[in-house]
Amino acid sequence: MATLPLTPNGKVDRKALPAPRPGDFEADQNYIAPRDVVERKLAALWEDVLGIHPIGVKTSFFDLGGRSLLAARLFMRISRTFGKDLPLATLFHAPTIEQLAHKLRPQATATSYATLVAIQPGGFKPPFFCVHGGAGSALFLHRLAREMGPDQPFYGIEPEGLDGKRFQRTTVEQMAAHYLAEIRKIQPEGPYYIGGYCFGGLTAFEMARQLRRQGQQVAVVALFSASLRFYRAAQKQMPAAAVAPKSRTALTRLMRLVRSPRQTIGWRVVSWTRTLQTKVRRNTIRLFLALGLPVPQALRTMYVTRMLSQAEENYAPGRYDGTLILFRGQGLYENDPDMGWDGLADNFENYEIGDGGLLSRRDIMNEPLVGLLAKQLSACLERARDVGASSCRETKFDRSVAASSSKASAMPVIETAG
Repeated sequence: MATLPLTPNGKVDRKALPAPRPGDFEADQNYIAPRDVVERKLAALWEDVLGIHPIGVKTSFFDLGGRSLLAARLFMRISRTFGKDLPLATLFHAPTIEQLAHKLRPQATATSYATLVAIQPGGFKPPFFCVHGGAGSALFLHRLAREMGPDQPFYGIEPEGLDGKRFQRTTVEQMAAHYLAEIRKIQPEGPYYIGGYCFGGLTAFEMARQLRRQGQQVAVVALFSASLRFYRAAQKQMPAAAVAPKSRTALTRLMRLVRSPRQTIGWRVVSWTRTLQTKVRRNTIRLFLALGLPVPQALRTMYVTRMLSQAEENYAPGRYDGTLILFRGQGLYENDPDMGWDGLADNFENYEIGDGGLLSRRDIMNEPLVGLLAKQLSACLERARDVGASSCRETKFDRSVAASSSKASAMPVIETAG
């Protein structure tokens, strides 16, 4: 593009940006062709799934614009082709065709599904541990880990169930205790720096509470787009206009049917079909688990998501005697800026990322906003290391604007323009 599209106020209009094309991720100039049968089969799968041709055996999946959904599709194809079930997290230490081929050769040892995933194990700073989102995989965290720099060790945490086996820990409290046990194998004592995305924010919060009860120091608890949807300490009153009476909803449906019966009936058929498909898949999952068999790979994300959703619905958070740091996209939560966390911690800090125009809560974890998120998170970690606490209220950023808070305790909202 010769110029970037702008909004009326002069900011980049991300909604008007064109979608990336396969040509935008062409293989680098140091192209090395596949050299044996395994690499050739892998290359064909990569090129088909990513829509890029050719792909050299030394080119990273992440450099090609690979994302979690594409990785899931790729690994299902790999499982069918090679008969081996590899975790998506394998891409962290085997991101190229050459490296992944070593995992698929007949003499290769089986790769296990680990709870703690070393996304970036090197570095001299205290490690940061980040809990998975509602779908389970921690693969999307690679961008944030990369932006944090090579000096910051970064570990992702993944749940049970990704291997298709039955969940042994079904509550947030049990998951938090298990994750802490894994973390303490690497870092036996605090201070701890932990965080979580979406559902992972709840788990990180509970982990911090358990660490406090064990007498451990928690330096940072970072919540990324983590909304507390149930059991809020301060229930938010919804505007009357936002709650439509059932009679009005029924009338709207009837009027829609009268105006365009064919389209309305078509929508209903699609809805019923999807509902039926969901029921069939859920029953298939139950059947496999009842028989003691692993859930098929194509159904594992659904299984994990459902189990995590049930855990979220049953979790009633207690109070945390420390500081919570919330990072959220600007413009997505204007009617719920604290996302339910106000009243649950001694101190609460709220940071906005971006300049508006976001499409989803995941946007802050992706380009171009993930760099801004990493900058603010790094500053919070640095301040916590320097002063032995998790406050970063005085952090300064280029083009940052401090906004007032609704709390008397002066919880800052920092808006960082993109």
